[in-house]
Amino acid sequence: MGRIATEIADSHRLLCIRQPPRDAVKAQDLYAKADAAGTKEAKARIEALRR
Repeated sequence: MGRIATEIADSHRLLCIRQPPRDAVKAQDLYAKADAAGTKEAKARIEALRR
């Protein structure tokens, strides 16, 4: 690998270490919201079955 390519790869690694990729953060947030909604729905179904 050339010197410039090595410098670019090193700077990319540093950026990834400092700040997680936005897509990963967005995906984590979406999964958390879906999990919360799923839990709420499951509780509602259990409650409906009890009636």
